[in-house]
Amino acid sequence: MKATFLLILILVVSCSDKVYRYDFGESVLATSKKELGSNTASTLMGLAIKEVNNLDIVLFPSDLLVDSKFSELKLQMSDSEIETALGLYDLGGAKDNFKTGRMTGKQIKRFLRKRNQRANKADLHTVGVSYKLELRGGIVENFGISGELGESLDLNRVYKVAISDYFYFNNATFPGYFYGNGLNRDFTDVQNIVSAKESLKIYLKSLKELPFMAVQNSIVVKRTGEDLGLVKIYEIQGESHRSKLLGNIVKTRGVVTALGSNDRFPKGFEFYIQDIEGDNNPRTSDGVRVFKEKNEEGLKLGDLVEVKATVFEEVTGTRMSRTSLMDVNSVKILSRSNALPKAVKIGIGGRDIPNARVSSWVGDLNFKPGLDLEDGIDFWESLEGMRLKMNDLRIVGFRGGYEEYDSQRPKDYLNLYIIGDAKEEKSHSTWVNGIMIDPLAGDFNPEIVQIVSNHLSKGIPNKKYFNVGDLINGAVEGVLTYEMNIFGDGEFSIVLPESQDVLINGYEGLGEVKLENRPITKLTPEEDQLTIATFNIENLSADQTARVKRVGMAIKTTLKCPDVVNLVEVQDNNGEDFSGGSAADRTMSNIIDSIDCGDAYDYRPLNIDPVNHHEGGVPGGNIRVAMIYNAKRLGFEHRPPPSPMSETIILDNGSINYNPGRVSPTDIAFKGTRKSIIAEFTFKGEPVFVIGNHFNSKLGDSSAWSAIQPVTLGSEERRARLAMKINEFVGRLSFKNPKANIAVVGDFNAYMTENPMRVLEGNLLKNLMTYGNLWPEDKRYTTNFNGSSQALDYIFVNENLLKKDPEFEVLHINSDYMGRLSDHDPLISRFRF
Repeated sequence: MKATFLLILILVVSCSDKVYRYDFGESVLATSKKELGSNTASTLMGLAIKEVNNLDIVLFPSDLLVDSKFSELKLQMSDSEIETALGLYDLGGAKDNFKTGRMTGKQIKRFLRKRNQRANKADLHTVGVSYKLELRGGIVENFGISGELGESLDLNRVYKVAISDYFYFNNATFPGYFYGNGLNRDFTDVQNIVSAKESLKIYLKSLKELPFMAVQNSIVVKRTGEDLGLVKIYEIQGESHRSKLLGNIVKTRGVVTALGSNDRFPKGFEFYIQDIEGDNNPRTSDGVRVFKEKNEEGLKLGDLVEVKATVFEEVTGTRMSRTSLMDVNSVKILSRSNALPKAVKIGIGGRDIPNARVSSWVGDLNFKPGLDLEDGIDFWESLEGMRLKMNDLRIVGFRGGYEEYDSQRPKDYLNLYIIGDAKEEKSHSTWVNGIMIDPLAGDFNPEIVQIVSNHLSKGIPNKKYFNVGDLINGAVEGVLTYEMNIFGDGEFSIVLPESQDVLINGYEGLGEVKLENRPITKLTPEEDQLTIATFNIENLSADQTARVKRVGMAIKTTLKCPDVVNLVEVQDNNGEDFSGGSAADRTMSNIIDSIDCGDAYDYRPLNIDPVNHHEGGVPGGNIRVAMIYNAKRLGFEHRPPPSPMSETIILDNGSINYNPGRVSPTDIAFKGTRKSIIAEFTFKGEPVFVIGNHFNSKLGDSSAWSAIQPVTLGSEERRARLAMKINEFVGRLSFKNPKANIAVVGDFNAYMTENPMRVLEGNLLKNLMTYGNLWPEDKRYTTNFNGSSQALDYIFVNENLLKKDPEFEVLHINSDYMGRLSDHDPLISRFRF
């Protein structure tokens, strides 16, 4: 009788997915309908992890539930019964590990909305918080979230949370929550891993009464519109950024132009189809992406297919979207081995590529009624999903491959940022034929597009060295896609479904360039000439042995052993590890030991360890600004501060109380970010003050390619406050010590023309990058971001140093070359005393 009743209940649960409690104290656990919301199996596991580990909220991935499994739940379960219940879950190996940490209600809300929307299903089942997400064609129509008892979620409260460590950061799930969902910023890791299986065992053994699990905590509703029948691809795409057929079911036909299986989230098979004839309207694309779980039909390039599916817009982090056909009902092959549609030529002899503005629109591009083909973002949108052809490519940037020096092998992907018609003269080119941005004019280089290696591309040589300015002579044909990068932002990209010899045979460039053959400074220290350099060494810690040695070599070979080197992004001794505190004595000593400048040099470290995990940067890394100086040429009196938050005060004699010290470390402007370090030296009997900085990053700025136009620099206000604090300090120092020679150096995370840099200059300082003709305009950059060369690092000096025959250089050893040591170039200045 009992077995028969259990079977009946299982059948009921499989239809309704609710919990029914027996009179004799038993319940049925089920994993059914996991894509639509939480079920009894995920709720039980969430409760176990929450209660056993004293947490507030558990976010359990639905992918860790085994499809369509059932078990029973009762009191006093035996070990074998518990093992049977564990069979509901896919928790082998690393999948069993859950990471505990802290998130605010606002961060939890953002994570749940974005992750489930991107997955197009209930990807996260919750305990301790409830949500309901309503989608139409991938667009959120409604999202509600509440606390454990139905109350409003406190968005400002900090909650103790458990998330899957496997999905947080693992090669198998890359880019994971860490990059793909921004938890590198929104999750405070407390370095504690708990076992889901052990939590469930402990929980079930300790049960005194069965938990109430009838309420579904997580719900995703997907709504669809009408079935519109046969529709042309260009009618689906339309003349605007978002399809007017969003959420409706359509049937359409096209030739397969690209295809491949994606092993990254969300996994599946995707292919592109293009209408054979098109509509000859330059504002409507004739191609579209189709996404389904598997390639059951065995599709190949050239197949003419008929697809029935729902029209989706896949929203990226920039709020722009990719038009796709998803929730596929059917794919029929109508014929095979068809010729691919003719590629649209862009550039000279074809469609003109905008080269001045990304967008002229004011407002949300998603509501713009029609595309303006003189705007870069609209131009590329008009070609989304279509085959195109570009001639004579110039490489202006790269990502992946041999990008980084310390790669033991090339990364398994390569993105080449390129511009077409490379033999034509370009405006604002760099000295090596890269391309610079012009923020003042709003020119963020809309002509740049990237060729990417991924599951849709073939024959891109990721084992080859490329540098900025290299050429690919000849024509390249591919399909323009809108790919999501690891951070979830969208990027227009060209995929190459077929290998093209031009990438090898048409290549014209330098190949691998050794450090000693890259730019080398002419500004060497002399008997009466002082050199001051600054170098962002990109999250360098003591355990990065190969790169530490290479940085030491750069200080010797590239910078020619400066008197003072300001070092930005020095990590603690164990790098991105939360254990061991914030000390960086080994990091500093390893850097110094790697500098072989001979007997005339005695480099000493200047470092103030920050408050542990409180000053931003990569989690666990404790980055800070530090310095090294040559004690054989500079005088220095060591007066260390008692704590990292001790205020540096200017004494009546014009000296500083702590040496090295920190400028305004307790000011609200510096909260949660890197503090500025100051050091006082003497050279030739004169006082020299160097202030090293690393201002807050550009997180908070909108992308030039985002839906909201024009660009907003949300991070600028804080940088302006930091700049004001440094400027005020320089003013007080100059007043009390009129003979002070002051240099303010570092990574300011600001364009040359940004307001914070004008605030920093004030009437006291000048930026050597732009001062007079010290440095050519075509060399005024220190980084390369997505193919655009731009300046973020500077050396500012006061009037006293300006009177000392200033000289200045940027050594482009990283921005322009693969095998880079850092993502920034070093800068150096020289002054005659």
